[in-house]
Amino acid sequence: MADPVSEYSRLCQQHRTPVQPAVIVAFDRLPELDLSQLSLPADTCEVLGKFLQTTTHVTQLSVADCLLEKEALKHLLQGARECSTLHTLNLKGNNIHGESTRHLASAISRSNSI
Repeated sequence: MADPVSEYSRLCQQHRTPVQPAVIVAFDRLPELDLSQLSLPADTCEVLGKFLQTTTHVTQLSVADCLLEKEALKHLLQGARECSTLHTLNLKGNNIHGESTRHLASAISRSNSI
């Protein structure tokens, strides 16, 4: 697999989503991907979800206090569910309720690593 920055950039281009500079900076701290307190729109989270599905570089993901929208959270959780190296997921401060709770339960129950 390509390095994380190249893979993320390729996925952004493929999905016609702007590269988020703050995400690129966060890749410097891998295997912990700390995106806490960032504004992460659904299209960025869709790309990050796709990235998580194939990466072996992330063991911890924090999106604490991002106030993620329902669709953004859904995309991240789909990726987290498939990420075989992800062991820690921090979702604090995202007001998770309703349908998002079901997506969270599904990600946790279907993941082999979280």
